[in-house]
Amino acid sequence: MLKYATNITWFFDSVRRYAPVSIFLARAELKKELAGTFGSLFWWVLEPLFFCAVYYFLFAVVLGAKTENYIAFLIVGLTVWRWFSRILMQGSLSITKSAKLMKQQDIPKIIFPLNAVLAETFRFLFGLLIAFSYLIFNGALHVKLLFLLPGMMALGMFLFLSIVMITSLVMPFFPDLRNFIRLGMRGLLFASGVVFDASRIPEQY
Repeated sequence: MLKYATNITWFFDSVRRYAPVSIFLARAELKKELAGTFGSLFWWVLEPLFFCAVYYFLFAVVLGAKTENYIAFLIVGLTVWRWFSRILMQGSLSITKSAKLMKQQDIPKIIFPLNAVLAETFRFLFGLLIAFSYLIFNGALHVKLLFLLPGMMALGMFLFLSIVMITSLVMPFFPDLRNFIRLGMRGLLFASGVVFDASRIPEQY
């Protein structure tokens, strides 16, 4: 028990110590990304809306899986899902991508997964503003959600960080893990209830 407590203490202490460096790197990465595109922030708005439109057409129009407030259900589900899937992919590759930098400087490895989590969380917040805008316009936003959101996000960030700390260390030795993650996340998207109501699943499953 003492060993686990020591590991947890190290984890939170490392996050607190290296968070400023990771925030700086995340800001630099986002600025570089935005500077390299013509539409800048426009693409951060267009991409989630495009995927929502595609899945709405597929599941609501073609397959008839539409439920009450389905657009709101879809926007919220896909926004959170993209947050997790992008963190898992980018965080898992974070150490591999930073191999040259690590050869030049003695940098704690936790900085790179933490950088990925922070950068993708910023993108998530941007997508969340779009989702909240629609929920407010549609009258589907519950005030209780606003109070629960900070705690849920904090728990999500630490959960995702703990996962990518493991996968990012495995990735340099097992590069095929990237393909397993990509295929696994694609399969989980359709099996997790993100794009359809879980009540539609037969009771025996």
